[in-house]
Amino acid sequence: MESQNTYITKPLAYLCSKIGSGATPKGGKAAYFDKGISLIRSMNVFDYFFSYPELAHISQIQANALANVEIQQADVLFNITGVSVTRCCVVPDDVLPARVNQHVMIIRPYKGKNMSYYIMCTLCTSENKAKLLGIGQSGSTREAINKQELERFEIPVPSDEELERFGEIATKIYALIFSNTNEIRMLCDMKDTLLTKLSSY
Repeated sequence: MESQNTYITKPLAYLCSKIGSGATPKGGKAAYFDKGISLIRSMNVFDYFFSYPELAHISQIQANALANVEIQQADVLFNITGVSVTRCCVVPDDVLPARVNQHVMIIRPYKGKNMSYYIMCTLCTSENKAKLLGIGQSGSTREAINKQELERFEIPVPSDEELERFGEIATKIYALIFSNTNEIRMLCDMKDTLLTKLSSY
């Protein structure tokens, strides 16, 4: 008879120092800038990766007013409303400093980046997606998950040794993803520059 690993499940609140959604600066889109502090919105958060197009920016004064929703390195971003509900990724370092709006939840594990990668991958499994979508669709015509529901959501917890091994692999994979993403962004910028020059002739 083969032995099977059994894991203790614990609610996310037990594993995290912070779970909370952000806020939108006064003035909405009209108050955004081309440069400044990043304001992460639901259209930036996809499963396993961060989407840079349409990343908004706010001023330092606006950011100071949203100091309680400041993003830290390795925070997990989780969409909580609308058609993108349950999409989840780890914030990339080059987006910082940053804040999030009210449609995105910050999940900040006690154990740092290794646990961040683990929580992201766990929440993105098809089984947990189905559970989370069931929560988001219950009792309302609008898909949404609130802070209390996410805090109560339970996931299996690996040992410290397993988490360390997982983190080593995830870090290498995401270093490659980050490098490839930057190359793609550079190529897109070059394409836009060339098209602009060509259209001027």
